[in-house]
Amino acid sequence: MTLTQKEIKKLKSKTVKYQIRIERNQMTTTSILIYIFLASASLSYFMYGKAQRKAVALFSGIGLGIAPYFGLEMWQLVVISLIMMALPFFVKI
Repeated sequence: MTLTQKEIKKLKSKTVKYQIRIERNQMTTTSILIYIFLASASLSYFMYGKAQRKAVALFSGIGLGIAPYFGLEMWQLVVISLIMMALPFFVKI
C-alpha cells in the first residue's frame, strides 16, 4: 500500500500537532514544585481562615486549591495564585 504525497503531508501535520500538544502539557520539575507550593499555600490559607474566622483568607485558600484544575498555562496559574495570596493582606472584611 503506497501513500500519496497529499496523504503523507496530512499525516505529518497531524503528528506535529499532537507532539506540540504533548510538549505543552508535560510535567517538568518546575511545574511539580509550583504545584506543591500552591497546595501548601492553599492548605495554609484555608486552615488560617477557618481558625481565625477570616473569610478572605478562607476563600483564598479554596481558590488556590481549585485554580490548578482549570487547565491554565503555568504563567497564568502563577499570576492568579499570587493575586489570591496577596488578597487577604489588602482586603479587610
